[in-house]
Amino acid sequence: MLDGLERWAEARRAQGYQVDYGPVQVAGFPFWLRAVMAEPVMSKSVEKQSWRWNGPALTISARPWRVTRTQAQAPGRHLLTVTAPGRTRSLNINAGTLGIFLKWAVLTTLPLEVRVEVKEITYRSSPVAGLGRKTETFRLHAEMTGVPPSSHNATAMAQWRDDGGTVEIRSLNLRHGPLELDGDGTIALDENLQPLAALSVSVQGHLEAVDSRKAAGVIKSREADIIKTVLTMLAGGKEDAKEDDGGKRLKVPLSIQDEIIYVGPLVVGRVPPVHWPSGG
Repeated sequence: MLDGLERWAEARRAQGYQVDYGPVQVAGFPFWLRAVMAEPVMSKSVEKQSWRWNGPALTISARPWRVTRTQAQAPGRHLLTVTAPGRTRSLNINAGTLGIFLKWAVLTTLPLEVRVEVKEITYRSSPVAGLGRKTETFRLHAEMTGVPPSSHNATAMAQWRDDGGTVEIRSLNLRHGPLELDGDGTIALDENLQPLAALSVSVQGHLEAVDSRKAAGVIKSREADIIKTVLTMLAGGKEDAKEDDGGKRLKVPLSIQDEIIYVGPLVVGRVPPVHWPSGG
């Protein structure tokens, strides 16, 4: 298993990644293959963008008779830094629990299925001003359709896209401050190999979130009233009759097109461009 980890690291380094880690402890045999990797670091630089991730001790586990299904645990502090021309963004979080399940196909570099569950996430600074520095839970279940690409370079990803490949978001669940969000949908790649997404999202606590941002001085009273009206209009002017936890849910469409994030027709943000290997 130690040899396999080192071969994996060498293969990534040959692809231009920086991969470093501290001492590795292996245990669990014969019922588990379990490696605990200290101080993992991974980064990569391309022409227009670079990123670097520093994480806590990482535990990777798999059954010896089912190694294509991998579990990873990495509770603790994570620092992700992304640098683009004229801009550097950092995400510094501490996760109470962080678990990832990956299902692989043989001879592919991208997983067929991903399940992520993170609880008790705290941030150095509020990711959304006025909504606090803690995410109670984040859960994601996604599956890849189509023949999985054997690599993630531009040519392979374009072929996967042209063959009808997509990423199906089976479920997405977020609890942050007053906001509770549940959704599902589809992510694909456009003609420029950039994300193209269409999701249906159910939101609870949206009005409380607007009030929180107003109380924090992020938005003014008039702006808050306009946003509340727009949110209600996006839901067709009606709120679901069903109530959960004392609040009402609204269903809104969320989409990504041309690197822009929309909630209904409203622009709410941008997605950084994805730079694929081999010039894409």
